[in-house]
Amino acid sequence: MNVENVNWPWYVSKWWKDIVTIDQGGGASWFNGEVIRRVHNGLNTSFWNTKWRGEMIFCSKYPRLFAISNQKDAKVAEMWEDRGTETELIFNWRRRLFVWEEEILNNLLRDLHGFDRTQGEDEWCWKLEDGGRFTVSLTYKKLAEVLLVEDEWGEAEYRVFGQIWKSPAPSKAVALSWKGFLNRVPTRVNLVRRNTLPTNASSICVFCNVEEESTNHLFLHCKETRKVWKKLENWLEN
Repeated sequence: MNVENVNWPWYVSKWWKDIVTIDQGGGASWFNGEVIRRVHNGLNTSFWNTKWRGEMIFCSKYPRLFAISNQKDAKVAEMWEDRGTETELIFNWRRRLFVWEEEILNNLLRDLHGFDRTQGEDEWCWKLEDGGRFTVSLTYKKLAEVLLVEDEWGEAEYRVFGQIWKSPAPSKAVALSWKGFLNRVPTRVNLVRRNTLPTNASSICVFCNVEEESTNHLFLHCKETRKVWKKLENWLEN
């Protein structure tokens, strides 16, 4: 599946886009950067169209060779032939290679140097774990680092982010705080931006009907919200 030029619907999660494009390299997304393909028997890995050696798929790194190959859909295992006790890498070209194309082929062979097929099925592995298995905890830490870089948070924001999930508050309250901190709460401003609401829909706060319903406004600056905070403050003082 070539998803490079797919017109994704607005509701498709960025994470699912990353997962779908894993075998094609997936650009420079944080998720695909932490996933690698470990090839063993080579039966389920495309030689040209899966990122399994280095950081690029071979059809993109060596487009000239790919264009004249008769093995565009070949699996890794199909590129090797058994020759007695050894295996030999076999390429099938539409024509003889030019001299300068042979130099490109030598670069490809250098990329393949050291690879040996082994027993066992090919697998996707998570680089953040020594055993290659996906875990939520390390993924959360990695995502936190990515968000800090993308949103250019300061030291204070970093400390708050690190303490949110340690709060003794109910899990629903903690989750809402986390969403608010990342501006992921479905306020009217965010819903209009995501095209969940019609483009002509109002983004004015449903409580005060004065200002736009952004995350900061909804939780901090709305006059109706301030009444709630005031009552909470009085309750805590009594």
